Amino acid sequence: HAAHAEAARAVVRQLAAATPVDAVDEVTRMDLTRELELDVEMHEAGVHLSDLNVIASPAQGIREVFDISPTATVDDWEHVATRLGNVAGAVDGYVETLREGVRRGQVPAKRQIREVLGQVERQAAPDGFFRSFAQDARPDAGELPASLRQDLGARAEEARSAYVRL
Repeated sequence: HAAHAEAARAVVRQLAAATPVDAVDEVTRMDLTRELELDVEMHEAGVHLSDLNVIASPAQGIREVFDISPTATVDDWEHVATRLGNVAGAVDGYVETLREGVRRGQVPAKRQIREVLGQVERQAAPDGFFRSFAQDARPDAGELPASLRQDLGARAEEARSAYVRL
């Protein structure tokens, strides 16, 4: 999070030094600057330390990556397998961020915690998203190689286990 905030600050400085070519550039520069400044303000306020809600938080976002992942080709599914392999690290980082929030006294609302817990339990269930997603994996044409199907299954199980820890 700190690296993201510092990158946002750097881009804001670059935008301040940039000379717009036309009115469209000026509006774009102003809008991007405002968005990045908001990102920095939210980081400085520690919003990320208690970012847990039922609609749009990392608890959903990590899983939702797969909703927008291309799946038409074998190559696409190889990328999906890699992404599945990254879920555990993302979940572990998210949990550590939430724990830091608790240490600082910044905690999500109890109702949000209860509801997200229900969402997470459904994702982590033996018949939940990750296993079903891997079992249903198919390119638009042909079949997946057996080795890729095994890799998808193993990485889906790792992702499911990560959601159990969440």
